[in-house]
Amino acid sequence: MAIEAVTDERPCPWSGTALAFVESYAGKIVIGAAISLLLIPVRHRPPEPLLHSVLSVATPLLTYLSAEPLHVSGVLAVVTCGLVTTRFGPRVIGSDARIQVIAF
Repeated sequence: MAIEAVTDERPCPWSGTALAFVESYAGKIVIGAAISLLLIPVRHRPPEPLLHSVLSVATPLLTYLSAEPLHVSGVLAVVTCGLVTTRFGPRVIGSDARIQVIAF
């Protein structure tokens, strides 16, 4: 957006630019938070603690692959997913599963 503002001969519409910037970040954050909130109940009480290790590897990949087709940054979606999972995950993920994931 900055390069276009400098190189374009027309005046830059700042209201449209600001709206596009907010929409871009909002989409990434919503995708990351939604996937995290969908997977936290799945991680609540799986029968096998090893499943938590698989989910801890698969969650970022799933988040990234969900964000990219929507043309939003998968990296920011993964960071958001990690932050939400870190905030709410310990309330529902058992201690045995957390020990397994840390060891993994």
